[in-house]
Amino acid sequence: MIGLNQNTVKIETSKAFTPLERQVLGMLHNLIYQQDDAFYQSWMHSANHSLGAFCSGGTVANITALWVARNNVLKPMGISLALTKRVCLVLCAIMAIAIWPF
Repeated sequence: MIGLNQNTVKIETSKAFTPLERQVLGMLHNLIYQQDDAFYQSWMHSANHSLGAFCSGGTVANITALWVARNNVLKPMGISLALTKRVCLVLCAIMAIAIWPF
């Protein structure tokens, strides 16, 4: 199944694996937060929300966590969450420094 559905970012290109991924995320979320069944029925397969994300490694997971934390802090302040090209370049440079051995 994974070989047929490599792009899980867009539901349109991954009609089989994206719902499966959301199901697994819902199960893991339930193990930690133990919400009722109605919560998971309304949120698990929502196209506008996500209960979590799978990451390919520790660096990607840490940057994703920082990005989510940043958005949660800035959103109540009314600061735009759109990343500019310059911010993306800075993030790429930070990732290259963190990965590149000296």
